[in-house]
Amino acid sequence: MLPKSLELPIKCSVYVAFFFAILFCSNEAHAQADSLKPTALSADSAGHPYTAVEIQAKFDGGPEAWGKFLSKNIKTGTPVNNGAPPGRYVVLVSFLVDTTGKVSDVRIEKDPGYGCGDDVLRIFQKKTPKWLPAIKDGQKVLYRQRQMITYEVGS
Repeated sequence: MLPKSLELPIKCSVYVAFFFAILFCSNEAHAQADSLKPTALSADSAGHPYTAVEIQAKFDGGPEAWGKFLSKNIKTGTPVNNGAPPGRYVVLVSFLVDTTGKVSDVRIEKDPGYGCGDDVLRIFQKKTPKWLPAIKDGQKVLYRQRQMITYEVGS
């Protein structure tokens, strides 16, 4: 369970929390966006997206803007409409953020059912605008981001 400080209420039945299960490095980066090197790394030497960076990819505007975006786009009644009993339903989604901020290769890694995974997939594939790219060694890099979205069905 994530600390309460990382949870953002969305309407009254959905909560969003940032989930960085593959976070290896949490140090603050010292590079400023305006001092980035002009070239951008698309992937590591093996051709894989980075999973450890100085600055993770993030939604433009930060967690508050992300929460507002989700509150406008998520279908909060999805689990109830699909017969879910009271409880919490956590969807874990991962996606690539490229050096331009484009979101692609969306994968539902954990789907509790009741239409939750499909709803999250819909949002990420059709609605999500560009993010701010991750930074490694002062350069924008291809990064696999992970996000946890929790639906809560009351009794």
